[in-house]
Amino acid sequence: MKRVNRKFNWILGFVGFIISLFIITAPDEVDYNEWLSSKQGIICDHSGLESGCKMGDRAINRDTSEIKNARIYLQVRETFSQPNKEYDIKAVGVLNHFFDMSSFTIYD
Repeated sequence: MKRVNRKFNWILGFVGFIISLFIITAPDEVDYNEWLSSKQGIICDHSGLESGCKMGDRAINRDTSEIKNARIYLQVRETFSQPNKEYDIKAVGVLNHFFDMSSFTIYD
């Protein structure tokens, strides 16, 4: 009986450690904005009344934005557009890393 309790305590402690690790290393929106500027080249300014986004030196429109913070991961889906181009940004952030599933479309 003691051996079963000891195993259960070790397993419970290990699961608690893993969950704590995910919570501590979960990225936030600031981390996402840094990733977005470095990976996709899109920089968004959220200060002041005139917040906007740029890609390089050209303006880019943010059409939709959905950010889900679940404390152990961050899930993002945003759509940006420029004339004849649409960027569908999809990413999941976990353990201080973002997994990119983005795509872009060019229209004629």
